[in-house]
Amino acid sequence: GIFSEDDCGVCDDDDSNDCFTYIIDLHQGANLISFHALPVDRTIHSMFSTLAENDAYIIGENSGAYNNNGIWIGSGSLQEISPEKGYWLIIDEDIALTIPNSFSSSTNETTLTYELHLGNNLISYPFSNGQNIEDAISDTYLNNIFAIVGTGQAAQYINGTWFGSLDFINPSEGYWIVSYGDILFEFNQPNPNGTAQRNSGSRDDEAPDLFTFTQSPYQAFYWIANADIDGDTLVVGEDWIGAFYGDVCVGARGWSGMSTYGIPTDVPVMGYDEGIEATWNYIVSGEYPRFVIYDASEQTYYDASAYDNHVFQGTLLAMYSVNEIKVERDCLGVLGGHAYEDNCGVCDLDPENDCTNDCNGAPGGAAYIDDCGICSGGDTDHEANSEQDECGDCCLDGPNSPCWNVNMDCNGDCGLGYGAAYIDDCGICSGGYSGHLSNSDQ
Repeated sequence: GIFSEDDCGVCDDDDSNDCFTYIIDLHQGANLISFHALPVDRTIHSMFSTLAENDAYIIGENSGAYNNNGIWIGSGSLQEISPEKGYWLIIDEDIALTIPNSFSSSTNETTLTYELHLGNNLISYPFSNGQNIEDAISDTYLNNIFAIVGTGQAAQYINGTWFGSLDFINPSEGYWIVSYGDILFEFNQPNPNGTAQRNSGSRDDEAPDLFTFTQSPYQAFYWIANADIDGDTLVVGEDWIGAFYGDVCVGARGWSGMSTYGIPTDVPVMGYDEGIEATWNYIVSGEYPRFVIYDASEQTYYDASAYDNHVFQGTLLAMYSVNEIKVERDCLGVLGGHAYEDNCGVCDLDPENDCTNDCNGAPGGAAYIDDCGICSGGDTDHEANSEQDECGDCCLDGPNSPCWNVNMDCNGDCGLGYGAAYIDDCGICSGGYSGHLSNSDQ
């Protein structure tokens, strides 16, 4: 055989046990990474020693750690890097992470086996060569996998075909696999002479000016089935859908054409992360994104309506199905406008002049609450204050009730209390303002 010396100084004719050094290029913010080869010392202190001056933290599927002046403080079980796991690594500046004297986790003879559980699994990709998603995943698993998610990209297997923006699996990147149940999973071996790495065909670099955003580890994908502008379906490969929180873009994707080719479009929505300043105004848990459609033919942005929108949960990964997003004309005929009709049928954008329903439910009606708390006037057929007795007291049961004129004395005076007139022993109204001395007729 042909003997060669690897980076660790070992000379033999077995390529599978070669030790080598490789680099992972990291950018400021969130990086979804994995390690297809690892050194003997896999502790996070050793693996990330070159990040000592970087304000960094790492998130695994159920654990995390942060860099405190060169000392990595971990939570959960994250004390060392696992070859089977994927990780979010958040850093405050671009840097090249060098992994020296490393050994491959998978070879031509052996491949990593992943124990997937029901739901979201954050795993590695164990090879140094990338491959198309169709080649990477065996047909054996297709009935067990709902979706695969990378950095701001996702793919679903639908009716025998992978659809979505994620079409290539890259080395040194991490991936979420959403599984229907507990299974053992392996990636197929890539072509050893194949492409080392490339970007999936999502056209993100061609996004319209207002549709730029920063990757966050807290991401959701809103799978859009149908979208149109005034009844006209979006144009595949030209029009875009952007997700916004207030006026801030938190995700975008070029339209891939469910209504044309049966392909849902995976619009990413990025959430707030305290460690990434660029996401401080991003969507938070419990809020809804709003959607904007970019019409490439008109170079125009339109606010759109999502009739089955979903609340953002703020987890590391979530997926939602949205059947329809539409750009519609408002009551003034403005495409994507926000004018609306108030209760009186007046269409405008000014909520200050909206007419309201009266107490009887009539838009702009004249009914009101009278002094006895009863809706009166207008179309109610009720006379205002008709339940007030002669003293102005409310007796809701009317003139035949014991409460009617209960505060009136025998002289017809109201509210005199202890000084009120009364019937004396001779049956004559006396005292008060009656002008008659009590019992003077005895």
